[in-house]
Amino acid sequence: MNSSLTPVAERLQALENLDREALAQRFEHVFGIPAPARSRQTFLKLALGWQLQMQAKAASQGQRPPTPIQSLRQIGRLLSASGQTQNVSPDARLIREWQGVTHEVEVLASGSGYRYQTQTFKSLSAVAKAITGTPWSGPVFFGLKGKVGARSGTGSIVRPRNEEASA
Repeated sequence: MNSSLTPVAERLQALENLDREALAQRFEHVFGIPAPARSRQTFLKLALGWQLQMQAKAASQGQRPPTPIQSLRQIGRLLSASGQTQNVSPDARLIREWQGVTHEVEVLASGSGYRYQTQTFKSLSAVAKAITGTPWSGPVFFGLKGKVGARSGTGSIVRPRNEEASA
């Protein structure tokens, strides 16, 4: 180990050298439950690293460290928050290219839906299905919501016309 690192940094660095099986064993030891069957090494490293750092922080502040389950819940909240949908103001236009064709959707006022071509839709998912012919998450399709581990839509948001003039 590198002698210039703190004990916590050394332990975090040691996680980098472990394979998935070793990480899963350590996860079960630390959290008291088996690692999720399809969890990736990255997730296991993040969960174990989080717990190490929370224990070190609590110790440095003279507090009780979070229980492993509290740490897992906090990680889950952070991951959920990172996938939240971006808000779009009324009159904004969403632009998405699909199979070489550019599609423009207008966000209607007061949450009344979306206008695509001459039709009004209640949801972005309905618009995405009309464009692609298959079920899609509308916010993902239009790039308003990221999806962990998947390629999200490559949409754009254009400000309402009245905002464009004043910008």
